[in-house]
Parts: sequence; C-alpha cells; structure tokens
Amino acid sequence: MRSKNFPSDSRNWHAIRNGTLAPDSPLRPITAWQPLVALTDGTEHARLREAVTEGLAGVNRHRLRRYITRYAVRLIDGFAGEGKADLVADFARKLPAFVVAHQLGIPESASTCGWSWSAHWSPRPT
Repeated sequence: MRSKNFPSDSRNWHAIRNGTLAPDSPLRPITAWQPLVALTDGTEHARLREAVTEGLAGVNRHRLRRYITRYAVRLIDGFAGEGKADLVADFARKLPAFVVAHQLGIPESASTCGWSWSAHWSPRPT
C-alpha cells in the first residue's frame, strides 16, 4: 500500500530536500531516484507496475519454483561438504544467473557467464 505521508519517490524525501542527507553520503547511491517501480508514485508507479505485472503474468510460478529449488540444491551441494561457504559469492550471485538464464532459454553451461552481471547488480560490502 502506498502512503501519502511517506513517498516512494526519493526526490520528495524530507532528508534529501532539506539537505540532511548530504550529497556525498554513502547512502546516496541507494537512495538516488531511479525510474523503478519501488521509487515512483502516482501514475508513473501505476504505469511501471502494469508493465511488470503484464511481463510476469506468463510465468508459471510452480515451474519457476522447481527451477529455483533445483539450482539452489545444486549450489548448496557444491559447498556443503566443505562445512563453510561465502553465501554471496557461492550462492546469492550464482542462483539468479542460473534461473534467469533458464528463463531465457540459455543452456546451463553458458549460464556461468551471468555471474558477472549478477555480481554487478548485487550489493557489495563496504
């Protein structure tokens, strides 16, 4: 549910408008406005949300869940014997690459190239 008291559009956030969040703040990269569903309000939000909803309407959620489970188990089996893992590098960056590659019809053998874009979009510790 959207709130009139707490806008999603960061350009309307009090801390940004009054300068409380400094331009050189380390939070700026994640609070800067972008044309994303989560960071828009009103008609722009409705327009973007409709596009996402229409795009996801054809996805078979049960089949997708099976793919996610299969790839998750495969990744976990790959590091479970070691008794430790870097969950970001060994799991969180790889799982989306496998799943998206599958959804796009890219063979598993080629999906490892997606790790680079997956790493690009996942947050990095500072």
